[in-house]
Amino acid sequence: MERYESWNPIEETDCELFIVWFENRPSTGVVLELEAKAQDRILRIYFDDALAFRQHPHDILMRKYWGSGSSLYRVIDSDWVKWLATETQQIYSGPYLHFGIRTIDGCYEVLTCTQPRAEWVQIADSLNPEARSC
Repeated sequence: MERYESWNPIEETDCELFIVWFENRPSTGVVLELEAKAQDRILRIYFDDALAFRQHPHDILMRKYWGSGSSLYRVIDSDWVKWLATETQQIYSGPYLHFGIRTIDGCYEVLTCTQPRAEWVQIADSLNPEARSC
């Protein structure tokens, strides 16, 4: 049965996060930037070799996220990974990692072949020009 487990790719990620930037880089994967509430820095996560992603309002998966106290998740026994294998007649049978990111601004989910990389960057170094001008 699918379950969402709290995931901390780097220290000090157990805080409320806001989406700053999402970029699909077809040749290298997905880059997501999240601003940590009441901090002057941005969490940048690289999902190298991302196969697929989806975005939706935060209330779409309310039952899974509600009361969890986390913004970052690793999805164990993912229904999405199983669906992908079935729908592609096992062409994309994995192994894939499924990650979920919940913020007040919305949610992103990513399927990738590799463990994501994460780093804290200064706001001035954000990929989002609007964030840099604040």
